[in-house]
Amino acid sequence: MDYYYGQEAEMFTFFRMPKLLFSDPRYKSLPTDAKLLYGLMIDRMELSLKNGWQDAEGKTYIYMRQEEAMEILNIKGTATIVRLYKALETVGLLERKRQGLGHPDRLYVGRLTPPPDFQKKEVQTFKKKKSRLSKIESLELQKTKVIPNKTEKSNLYHQSINLSDAAESTQPPADTASGMEEWKSKIKLNIDYGGLSRGEYGIHYLPDDIDELVTLMADECDNPKPTIRVGGVDRPRDEFRRRVNRIDTMRIMRILDTLAHPDPDHPIHNRRAYLLTMLYNHHTNNPTPEEY
Repeated sequence: MDYYYGQEAEMFTFFRMPKLLFSDPRYKSLPTDAKLLYGLMIDRMELSLKNGWQDAEGKTYIYMRQEEAMEILNIKGTATIVRLYKALETVGLLERKRQGLGHPDRLYVGRLTPPPDFQKKEVQTFKKKKSRLSKIESLELQKTKVIPNKTEKSNLYHQSINLSDAAESTQPPADTASGMEEWKSKIKLNIDYGGLSRGEYGIHYLPDDIDELVTLMADECDNPKPTIRVGGVDRPRDEFRRRVNRIDTMRIMRILDTLAHPDPDHPIHNRRAYLLTMLYNHHTNNPTPEEY
């Protein structure tokens, strides 16, 4: 038997296999082959991005015939592969849309969501941070700051934290002293910052890259200027905020993958401008590196 030495294992390419499929009780009942099939579909997303396979709503879809999946997974019976597709549909990780006329089905790969207690933990952390900030504020600052009433506080809090309202909230928080942190908290919830940092999606990204993107998004969302320079064009900042609010785990992973595998033939000269363009265009295609 031969052995691996040093970093020799890195010479291979890998299918993505999110750890969450094996650690989250919600997916424990999935057959192992169904989890492998999901990993194949996640890998196929890269081809979809290159080909621009997105519907009118900006949702990415893939093509993978059952015969192709059977060959890759070495499955002999059609009934088995049908059962695996159905298993993924049952837990919300796959949606099929038939095209008819002999065309293959469009497959929409469902996004893995963090465990139910994740949002609760993040909200508790956010409350603790806010409590610490209020204790160390100077008395003079407290006198000059306008304190909203209870109803206004409640509405502001839910705009910043509630994921169901995230796409509708585009204005920076009223309290500019803590606005940056509130944007960071919202963004971290949307992208499952904790899961990404812990490598729960099967890929260990550089913490500095994750933090850089979070800080950049929060900084630009909190900026009071009405426009933002993206790709050499002045764009409405509210539109940038709306797009940032739609960045979820899968979309941030695409951007992180690009950062982890830069094109040596097209070096990035202005990293901030490049990242802003990727963040703005996350729902279509990544910007071409040669522009920067």
